[in-house]
Amino acid sequence: MTATPLFRVAMLTLLAGFGVFMVASLSLTNLNIAVGTAAGLVALAGTTIVALGITGHDWQALAGLRRVSAVDIAVAGVLALANALSVSGWLAQLGAKLFPQIVIDLFSTERLIQTAMSNRAEQMVMLTAVVLLAPLAEELFFRGLLFHGLRERMSIASAAVLSGFIFSAYHLEPVHFLARFEIGIMLALLTWKTGSLWPAIAAHLANNALAMALMFAQLEDSDLPAAAPFIALAILVAGLVWLFVRPVAPPSPSEPMAPRRFWPASLPWLGALAGAALIVLAVDFRGTQLTRIDLTSPLIGTGDDPDDEARLRTQRAQLRAGERDDLDAYREARETMSRERFKAAFERLFRPE
Repeated sequence: MTATPLFRVAMLTLLAGFGVFMVASLSLTNLNIAVGTAAGLVALAGTTIVALGITGHDWQALAGLRRVSAVDIAVAGVLALANALSVSGWLAQLGAKLFPQIVIDLFSTERLIQTAMSNRAEQMVMLTAVVLLAPLAEELFFRGLLFHGLRERMSIASAAVLSGFIFSAYHLEPVHFLARFEIGIMLALLTWKTGSLWPAIAAHLANNALAMALMFAQLEDSDLPAAAPFIALAILVAGLVWLFVRPVAPPSPSEPMAPRRFWPASLPWLGALAGAALIVLAVDFRGTQLTRIDLTSPLIGTGDDPDDEARLRTQRAQLRAGERDDLDAYREARETMSRERFKAAFERLFRPE
């Protein structure tokens, strides 16, 4: 029994996975941003597992989901935290300097996440998506399938760089492209050296958890002690020395399997996504209406009145709680504010010095 070459599976899944991810994520984001984020990640994981199953690959063995030492997991987590506070953080700052403020505001992941967490339930869904689902789903595809598929046609270094580039481009977020590119390379090298996906998952989880913690604490890089990035850099260098001195673990043995049929393999994932949409519509229909208004009228930058956005958030909360019913008034207020801010942003962008 011969399985489909992994490089071909990886390339086809890259195209199919992106399409499924976008359809699932955007469709459910129009209902609820937090649920849409989680749905996109579930769709990415499902596409990867289904693609490997129908082409005769053992996805668990291929991804290297085997037991590793606690030391590998701990060092990977520390490596990710040190990287986030030094090199990755510096690349994020560089990226912010390369783009005008209007682009930074339009593609702000932090702004989108904050919009998605207007109550406790949404906070829990978004935290679960960012801190747990993203490390699992993205590592399964980008390091479990894509990186291993690229290794069939190129060197370890080339596969790590190309998979890191695709990983960053997949997020469609130009401002932090360099930072994610660097993180993607590091995660690929972790997977290669340890022979397991778990250290990369642990590192990804640590990176995302730190970002969420700083966002909740409303801390900027400038709020940290001045010596923190340099201490982090020293720890990062020590971790990288450990990574490169460490012997390369042999890959997990993987035997070809009988290919699964497409629909039996896909239906559980499709059912989960459809179920999520129905639940959101059933329990929070007003919230879905408000979400569509928010997404079609984004607020970028700041307006002349520092309290206008706070008043709009209060109006939104009252509408969602059923304390008022003037949805059209909220839509008009948001559309007006969005137009004014876009106009001001473009004027600042093209105003001669």
